[in-house]
Amino acid sequence: MDTNGELTMYKLKDCQYIAPDEHPALIMCTSGTTGKPKGAMLSEKNILTNVSDIADYFTMDKSDTILIARPLYHCAVLTGEFLTAIVRGANIRFYSEQFNPTKMLELIKEYGITAFCGTPTLLSIMARFNRNNANATLRQICISGECMGSETGRKIRAAFPACRIYHIYGLTEACPRVSYLPPEHFEEYPDCVGIPLKSVSIKIMNEQGNLCHANEEGILYVKGDNVMLGYYREPEKTSNVLKDSWLCTGDIAVINDAGFLKIKGRNDDLIIKSGMNVYPAEIEGVIKQDSRVKEVLVYGFQNSFGTQIGMKLVGDFSSTEEVKQYCMKALPSFQVPSVIELVDELHKNGSGKIIRRKML
Repeated sequence: MDTNGELTMYKLKDCQYIAPDEHPALIMCTSGTTGKPKGAMLSEKNILTNVSDIADYFTMDKSDTILIARPLYHCAVLTGEFLTAIVRGANIRFYSEQFNPTKMLELIKEYGITAFCGTPTLLSIMARFNRNNANATLRQICISGECMGSETGRKIRAAFPACRIYHIYGLTEACPRVSYLPPEHFEEYPDCVGIPLKSVSIKIMNEQGNLCHANEEGILYVKGDNVMLGYYREPEKTSNVLKDSWLCTGDIAVINDAGFLKIKGRNDDLIIKSGMNVYPAEIEGVIKQDSRVKEVLVYGFQNSFGTQIGMKLVGDFSSTEEVKQYCMKALPSFQVPSVIELVDELHKNGSGKIIRRKML
């Protein structure tokens, strides 16, 4: 209500509204790549904590120029790129047109871009077209948004040899950054997402509810001042993921002997075929080792014979039979897809992440 020229809030008589202890500053929608997006309520403390943690290791300064080529309504872009660049005093260039990896390379060269963030899908395509280190000004790359296999990481490393490459992990519910792999370890562990940020704690729990040992798979939990307040108007979904101040990410993960976190895939993407656990991201990582493969999506489906594996692939193959023969050589028999489709492109969201739910 506007009284005396000032905007003032009054509580209505007999109002049942109970103010929360901490109000959300932003409601950021999850990417919705595997289902309907949810509104994650993020407080000022969530945002400021995560920006401070990211700025602590992502060492941009006023001499840097970052190219932001993804929409700001994605939490990874708003927090991890835009706000972090402002805190560090870096210059910012925006690209708001359609998904175009080759255009990114042109803009990096034209504007002397020194920092760039993108998904493995985007950066692997850029790596295919980056010739003779044409983007000599580029000094730092952040890779996030999808599970990345070792081979994809090595291709990106080879295409940008002078860059410090960070492989990072996060989710909107954590504002979003959870961990990062220090660049000096990228060459040896390109498929790992490293260590937790300074304000973040993690644990991996097995099906029995016990802490996992090194190299034992389980569900990743995250705790810290970056974890959301809850989902907007969805208390049941909130209670399913926030347990005793720990956020259940729903991601299957391990911590290797070097102490680095590795994400195997989404728990809800897991395919159980003939009693064997099959992770789509692992199959996709193997298939991408062939230079003819541009993009690939693996998924599970049901038919009269039970659970089956399907694959949609963008690449330089003359037939699906040619793809099938390659799969039979590269994969164990239980991971070979029974349905293979050659397509012109895979659907992606605004940040360049492949949308799985639209492909099933």
